[in-house]
Formats: sequence, C-alpha cells, structure tokens
Amino acid sequence: MTPTKRARTSRRDALKGLVCATGGTLGLPLMSTLSACAPAIERELSPFMELISVVSEIIIPQTDTPGALAAGVPAYIKALVGTHYTAEERDAFKSGLQRFDELAHANSAPSFLAAPDKVKIAILETLDREDAPIWRQLKQAVVFGYYTSEAAAQELQYDPIPGQYDGDANLSDIGRAWLITGI
Repeated sequence: MTPTKRARTSRRDALKGLVCATGGTLGLPLMSTLSACAPAIERELSPFMELISVVSEIIIPQTDTPGALAAGVPAYIKALVGTHYTAEERDAFKSGLQRFDELAHANSAPSFLAAPDKVKIAILETLDREDAPIWRQLKQAVVFGYYTSEAAAQELQYDPIPGQYDGDANLSDIGRAWLITGI
C-alpha cells in the first residue's frame, strides 16, 4: 500500500471553508475581510515594486553570483512591509519611496526608473549623504533579505570548525567570503 500525499490546507482556506459551512449570513462579513487582507497590501506596494527591484539590484548586483533580484529580495521586502509594518510605517515607507522620483525630477529625469544609470547612482549617493531614513531601511532590508536567502547561502563558504585565526590573510588566497556562523 503506497501512502498518498495530502495537500496542505492553508489557514485562510480552512477559515473560508468553515465560513461557507456555517452559512452565508454569518460568514459573508468574515469572508470579505479575509479576501480583502492580502490584496490591500498588494495594491499598496505594487506601484513601488519596480523601484524596489531596481534599487535592490543596484545595491547587490548580479556578478558571478546571484544578485538581489535572483535571491528574491523584492518579494521579501514586500512581505516585510506588508506583514510587519504598521499602517503608519507603511505610509512613511511609501512616502520615502516617492523621494526617489523627487530627486530624479531635480536631476531633469521624468522619474527614477526612467533616469539613466548615472543619475540613479547620483540619486542614491544623495540619499546616502542625507542619511535618508528610506535609504537606510532599503539598504538594511536588501542586505538582510539577500544574506538570509538560499542564493547567499550557496555563495558564502562555511566551516563549522575553522582553523587558526590569521588577521593578515591575503583575501585572494581565501576566495569567497566566509560565514562565521551557519544560516
């Protein structure tokens, strides 16, 4: 007898099933609330996802290793902002993202996304000099999202029992960066 694989039911599907089973009158308000939760965040952040993607790839570009896009960092940032930020923090985050276009207009570009690469880099340098909160948030989220991804785990080397410490080691002899602890 071969065991069959059962599909896992998500909490949302289970609640929808329960609502449908208990009757429409009690279930309609709850069902509309459930269906409205995820799409609201999707609608809020969708206009900014291309901007987040471009900035993520500028921060950690693809070289001989995967970049931020290949590691799924924009989706991580969307999930982070959508699930862990309060409404006020989300609004501040979205307002901060609009600063990219303001700086693009100041550099005679129609928008950050339409600006040449040289102007994009100048805008990011300006935000860095200003120590803009949105720039700090994005950098932290991109770096954390990337270095906790599977792509970064494959990029970095890890030795659970390292040899002796050599503070003056030649990095070209070592190769890639090493993790101090496992992921």
